[in-house]
Amino acid sequence: MGNSASILLPEKFLKFILASPENGMGYHLVDVIFKDGRVLKKIIVSNSSIILPKDSEIIIAEDIENIRLSAIK
Repeated sequence: MGNSASILLPEKFLKFILASPENGMGYHLVDVIFKDGRVLKKIIVSNSSIILPKDSEIIIAEDIENIRLSAIK
């Protein structure tokens, strides 16, 4: 994973994550939808609350409009 820029998932999404099945032990894969319309796919949320962006991605919690579970393919 190699990420030093982990951020806390905004509280308004915690119920959704906690009610969703994990993709693996202790993590979910989500698509992050931003207020400006951008979508980052297959972002790891660890321990139901920590967003771990890929090295080249910058995520600012206040810019997140919504999240959804990623399609697994």
